[in-house]
Amino acid sequence: MNDLKSLNRLTKGTLHSLQQLENITHDTLDEREIVAKQQRQLDALHKTLQQLVQQHDRLTYKLKHGPCQVLNELLSNEDGTIEVTTEAQQAAATSSVAFAKRLKALEFVQAYRLSGVTVTTISDRRIRLRWDTFYSAEYYEPYYMELEFKGQLQVYRHTLPYFMPVADIAERWLNDDMRHFVDEIGDMLNAFVSRRQQVNKLKRDHKKCIHEDMTHNRSFNCVQLTLLPSNKRTSSVYMEIFYDDLKTALPTRVQLKDDGGKRTASEMRQIESSFQKHELSLALSSTLCRH
Repeated sequence: MNDLKSLNRLTKGTLHSLQQLENITHDTLDEREIVAKQQRQLDALHKTLQQLVQQHDRLTYKLKHGPCQVLNELLSNEDGTIEVTTEAQQAAATSSVAFAKRLKALEFVQAYRLSGVTVTTISDRRIRLRWDTFYSAEYYEPYYMELEFKGQLQVYRHTLPYFMPVADIAERWLNDDMRHFVDEIGDMLNAFVSRRQQVNKLKRDHKKCIHEDMTHNRSFNCVQLTLLPSNKRTSSVYMEIFYDDLKTALPTRVQLKDDGGKRTASEMRQIESSFQKHELSLALSSTLCRH
């Protein structure tokens, strides 16, 4: 009986010890898990801290070399330089330069919203320009151009006449003086429409005074016509009218040939002068009144 009691006490003691050992083991595992979890949290905090430090460095650098400073130093001064020593600083500088140029483009957009050119935003990198053409207080066809921002403004596509030197104008003015670029295009378009409409008006108003074989090129900067004699004392005059500048609506050169030799040198000079000073229909009317 005593042996049985001793066995029971031993068994209970052993089971209790095993239970305590198991509890200790579980506690150890829990502590290890807690320590591991805390370590993961510390690693995450350390990584976040590093990111914040890097972000702080970028923001600090941008404050010193931000878009406004870049715009002043680089766009206004060809010799302006910025010293960078890290990749983060280089990225910030590149971003600042691009943003500064975009600000310059946005200023251009705002400047023309209330002028003769309509500006429409297509996307964050593309805008559309619309030039309205007119002659003698009447509007004619519009022309369009899309500009795309890729570090600087570029002509993406346009509907301008093929004879206009768009690429040359863009290369010279688009990113240096956008106001001049827009004005240059607008002046050429309206001069082209003016020359075209002048030719049409001349045909309507003086159909009986000019030969029907009147010709011109696509840009209307070269016009050939023959003035018919107004009476027996005069002869027909073959004329070549040139506009050496695509922005002009009045001839820069007039070449004459008296087919019958009946007109004096003075009369020929008067015809030439009239066509260089007036639009075509008015110039011919002035010539007919004199002769």
